[in-house]
Amino acid sequence: MEVTPGLAEPGAGSPSLNLDVLATLCTFLTDDRDILSFSETCSALRPVAVMHLLSSRPVVLRNPTSVGKFHDFVFSDAAARLPHITALEVYPLVDDPDACAGDPIECLSSILSCAFSLVALVLRESYLIRNYKCLGDPRIVAAIGKLTTLRSLTVVNYPGNMWTISSVSTLLSHLQSTLATLRLDLLIAQMHVPDLTEFYPEFRERNREAQERRTWTRLQQLICGAPTFYLLGLLCPIDICNIHDCDVHSKQYVVDTLQGMRPPSRLKLHVKLSKGLEVLRELIPPETAATLTHLTLCLVYDDYDRLPRSDALSIQWDELWQTVQVVLGQLPVLTHLRILFHCNDRSTARGFPDDHFVNALRPATFDFTAAASTIMLAVPYLQYAFLATSACITISRRAWPEVAVAECDRWLNSRAWRIAALGEARGDATRRELVPLHPGKAETIIRHEDLVLSDYAEEDTRLSTHY
Repeated sequence: MEVTPGLAEPGAGSPSLNLDVLATLCTFLTDDRDILSFSETCSALRPVAVMHLLSSRPVVLRNPTSVGKFHDFVFSDAAARLPHITALEVYPLVDDPDACAGDPIECLSSILSCAFSLVALVLRESYLIRNYKCLGDPRIVAAIGKLTTLRSLTVVNYPGNMWTISSVSTLLSHLQSTLATLRLDLLIAQMHVPDLTEFYPEFRERNREAQERRTWTRLQQLICGAPTFYLLGLLCPIDICNIHDCDVHSKQYVVDTLQGMRPPSRLKLHVKLSKGLEVLRELIPPETAATLTHLTLCLVYDDYDRLPRSDALSIQWDELWQTVQVVLGQLPVLTHLRILFHCNDRSTARGFPDDHFVNALRPATFDFTAAASTIMLAVPYLQYAFLATSACITISRRAWPEVAVAECDRWLNSRAWRIAALGEARGDATRRELVPLHPGKAETIIRHEDLVLSDYAEEDTRLSTHY
């Protein structure tokens, strides 16, 4: 133990530090400043603080210098530090003239090869950077393939980084069966929806043939766009299908895929309405509707998607609401429903739009209780309903070469209910009523039942909260 000047050295009868107890106390510290202050009290506590910092949050490596320094730090006491590295996040390793000597890829591969407790890994790639491409180096790919404790792998690429199908396949072939979460935010050489069957006629069938030889036993959740959903042609059971960016052009890929797979019990759909309401009609095939218990609908009306501009008022609220009722009426076993109606409107020097659709969603106009009552009557076994309306309406004044946003009107309004049977005590369960839920309770149920929006839908609707 380090002795503080001015204090007497503890005698033989003095109690010694119980580092196990101190390590437990350290786990209750959430602020880095508190942990650092804790470590400064004596040298014996510094390893405890280092262990906690390494294991409690991801280690973020932003450049070659940080990779080299972290490598030196870890291997200066490898036995004490490597076992506590549980999460790494690596940013594109941009050339740094002030970087420490040594190959950052070699340093990173050494860390990965010895991180036997690593659970989560995030690699942020950019092929715009000529040097230090992590997944372009076989040492990194080989190290990832040997991580037997890895449960979550996220690969994110930056704009301009074009991947090919073969490069993605090479990466996936090295993954261990222990992986529970795989997230690929990759910009693959763009395939327009009408071209899929023309230019990739065998892609889907080849995928399905490959799965007959080897496939996942089950997927908890699949998050992807409508064309990718179709191309994957997955045969294994999927608990939650989370499909984004579905419009009238990509709708058929969703329908065909749902019809050809084991029906999921939970479905999340991010739907673009701006090209017509036809996207909603018969979007959920009967095979899926018969087993669907949880449905999350994010319905987005965006004026950027309206082509031509003369179609600006083609979507009317009454027509949309009637279409939604028809869709819900075809779901006989649905128990949990969440719907978000969102509008993005970007106008130029013409004032806020006097649009019937936009005005119907305004907080002072939208009748949440009436809407929920209609839904309750349409869905016989519904237990929980969550409704929200939101909008982001901007008006810009164009002054070449700059565009200044002069005004912005935005809102998010939401309600939630539990559907209770009025006659539970008398055995009469035919009459039901809406019981409002507190926002905190609603948020808890949304998270527990996994009705949260996908990151893609969150970004598209510009929401900062799930509820």
